[in-house]
Amino acid sequence: MDSGRDAWFLWHRFPSEIASTSKLFEYVSSDNPELRFLCRYLKPGMTFLDIGAHHGLFSILAAKKVGPSGRVISFEPSSRDRARLLVNKALNRARRIHVEPLAIAAESGWSSFFVVLSGYTTMNSLRPPAVDSPVSEVRVESVRLDDYLSKTKVSEVHLIKIDAEGAEPDIFLGADRTIQDLRPVIMCEVLDSVARPWGRVGLESIEYLARRDYRWFEFSEQGYLRPHITRDEYPEVRNYLAVPEEKLACLANLVR
Repeated sequence: MDSGRDAWFLWHRFPSEIASTSKLFEYVSSDNPELRFLCRYLKPGMTFLDIGAHHGLFSILAAKKVGPSGRVISFEPSSRDRARLLVNKALNRARRIHVEPLAIAAESGWSSFFVVLSGYTTMNSLRPPAVDSPVSEVRVESVRLDDYLSKTKVSEVHLIKIDAEGAEPDIFLGADRTIQDLRPVIMCEVLDSVARPWGRVGLESIEYLARRDYRWFEFSEQGYLRPHITRDEYPEVRNYLAVPEEKLACLANLVR
């Protein structure tokens, strides 16, 4: 990772949609821009939330960047993927990662959660995902992010990464106090095909945070930022970054 210092880590296994002969670089290559941004932005002492942590790629890198004085909280409701996250956490001695078996949602309670059993196992969701692979429905505990942070007395959040397959607007609803008061930087996917099972379009996420005085950016391959021009359709699999207006100056050195 090009940030003045490489971040090395060990990895247990690849998801089933990745060839068993793949190298770790090939596995992470589609996320390289976002991972490079994390290396550039995260500093010791920061708090990072990983919503939909899967096997912990972002969590482990974040833990290395925020160091012993920082905090990483990883939310992964799938027991299968959470077990692999815990293995990767142990391999990397990432003791600062706190793993929660929770789905972040608009309401606290219990929810149906749909786990993709083979193929695109990264597409687990609180709605039946649009995949041809077999899916198992399980019950998971869901919680509003506002409720969780209040209960655990987390008073500062610097960056939230969300990979929730279309649940982003629901997550924002349950995190409205967090968004308004703590003003975290937010990284999330905006994609019409995963929003569709929720009866939505990707643009809703863009508009929700824009109404709360956030500005949206895209990632360059090297992990820098460029302003995003809002579109009506979002057909490409891509993550974007939402930055509170009052924090734009703090990221000015990352805008190219």
